[in-house]
Amino acid sequence: MMRIYKYILSLLVGSSVVTLTSCNDSINNPSDLADGEGVLTATVYFETEETNLGKSRTNGDIIKDINDITFLFYNEEGKLVTSIYKSASGLDITPVPAQRPSDFPTTPGATTGEFNVDHVTSTFKVPYGQYYIYAVANMDETFVEKYNTAIQTVEGLKAIRVVWNSDDIAENNQMFGYLSNANTGFATAAPLTNIDGDHLVVNGWVKRLVSKVSVAYDGSRLKDGVSIYIHNVSIRNIPTSCSLGNINKFYTTAALGDSLTGAYYQQPVQSLPNPSTQAIYYNNDGITDDVTGYDPTGTNYESWLKITKDTPVLGLKQEGGFPDVASEISDSEEALFFFENMAGDFTPVYDKSGNLTSGDESKSKVQDTNAVNKDVVVETDPDYMDGVPSGTFVEVEAYYVNTNTNKQGPIRYRFMLGQDVEYNYNAARNHYFKLTMCFAGSANSVDWHIEFSGN
Repeated sequence: MMRIYKYILSLLVGSSVVTLTSCNDSINNPSDLADGEGVLTATVYFETEETNLGKSRTNGDIIKDINDITFLFYNEEGKLVTSIYKSASGLDITPVPAQRPSDFPTTPGATTGEFNVDHVTSTFKVPYGQYYIYAVANMDETFVEKYNTAIQTVEGLKAIRVVWNSDDIAENNQMFGYLSNANTGFATAAPLTNIDGDHLVVNGWVKRLVSKVSVAYDGSRLKDGVSIYIHNVSIRNIPTSCSLGNINKFYTTAALGDSLTGAYYQQPVQSLPNPSTQAIYYNNDGITDDVTGYDPTGTNYESWLKITKDTPVLGLKQEGGFPDVASEISDSEEALFFFENMAGDFTPVYDKSGNLTSGDESKSKVQDTNAVNKDVVVETDPDYMDGVPSGTFVEVEAYYVNTNTNKQGPIRYRFMLGQDVEYNYNAARNHYFKLTMCFAGSANSVDWHIEFSGN
């Protein structure tokens, strides 16, 4: 086993903007509300994330569009009053510059996660009253009927679980958020909004339940005579379901029947459920669609993507690695998608006397030099997934050749996703993880540089 030191430089979060336009629709007037209806214009955006921290088998732009939206109106007690569905036929989508809610915690010099964003507006009549307004995207016209019991309360709506589709990644495009007249969208709950007149405007930001990860490779710090051949990169430990509006914590939802996809790093990528969607394959020209020649022994390694100290950053559609700002090219970069998996933050906190008050020092991702080249064979080993076996991680399968020592053989690198390099394992939804794998020395040392931010 190769225990690798990982260094997170940053992570960029991808989002888009969406607006929806349709004919006016009248909503039934509930008897417990004051008489009268207001004309409401609702504008819905993807919540656009950011980065300021520097510089795969599915196109990265397949989960960007809003195909339909259901608006749900709840009273002050959190009980459903009414809902309205808008299909694609009633939508007028126009690309606009990226938008963020007014309460988004911006950082100087930050850039948005994706280049192309859409803007969608819908106008309809709503009975006067006070509402918590939520929006669910891409759950189709059967959503209200299928989940009729659950959506009767806000708590039930948020608790709805969506099942991972490993056969068609584009179908994992569900989104959730809320609307208000305060231009806010960063909080976890909708504010109470007054509908008490005509021509009112509310805005909302929805988040994808999924995140995505792309990987690039940099061999500039390798020694002369050392080559690394990249066979594939895969995403492991994906939750098979995700809560629509609640934080998705696998270790608290397993009792609900949730599970994780194939995970343990010693399993070949072909043992994963539908590996063609959980892995990106490479040949000596770069990313390839041909997965028929899977070769875990490395017999055909010379046909794989070769990385040396003279190799520029590879693995993306543009040379030189990830762009400084979002671009149309980076939007469609090959990526691996996964449901949110908040596996925990184990950052140690100490009191003034140096005593550990919270956290877990044993969960560190930092390389243990004594563990390099040590095989992990049982889950009880403290190095098994850095002690967080429920966490989502990226694995790179490769083959190394060192002509200086006349050594060669298969090698695997693993990175546990999270918000920092040391103790955080929260792979949050609606993020775009951009990993640059920086090889060093004799191939047994690597830094993972990751662009990340957002919520």
